[in-house]
Amino acid sequence: MTLVFGIVAFVAGLLAPSSFKEGVTKIAQQISAKIPGRAAPGTAAASTPTATSGNTPVTTAASTAAAAPASAPAAAASSPLPAASLILPTVAIASPSFALQAAQFSTAQPASQLASSIQAQGVTSTVVLMGEPAGNSWSVVTVGRFGSADEALSQRHYLSLKLGLPPNMGTISLPPPPK
Repeated sequence: MTLVFGIVAFVAGLLAPSSFKEGVTKIAQQISAKIPGRAAPGTAAASTPTATSGNTPVTTAASTAAAAPASAPAAAASSPLPAASLILPTVAIASPSFALQAAQFSTAQPASQLASSIQAQGVTSTVVLMGEPAGNSWSVVTVGRFGSADEALSQRHYLSLKLGLPPNMGTISLPPPPK
């Protein structure tokens, strides 16, 4: 089963739009820059092959933007969060919270309706506004609040049965609460 998942993930990576690949590459560079023993961004050793021209790889130095933190606190509850701040693994924060992702919508109304119906069944649910580098935004409906990703996954089957949600809900890192 793991091999099938790996193959599907590889093929999906090949077929992904270049705008998505650029965002993932930028995140990978940010994480790589934080690993001890790696070259600092902007040095020759930090150059990363980004494309090929014929048989010759073309390299570019990691940009100053790659040195920016992978996630920043949300300025306001209604402003979109960068997609990178919701992807696991993230840079450790003081006390991370995790949730299951029930659904995501391109508009806020169906997300709010789903979150309300989940709350009516006595389960914590929130809507997180997520922004992508390409400018798209999504309303992500979360279920529960857990202290670890493993704890969230351990409750996934129970919550999917109780709430009538898909059994393959993913785990996401929740943004810190607004101050």
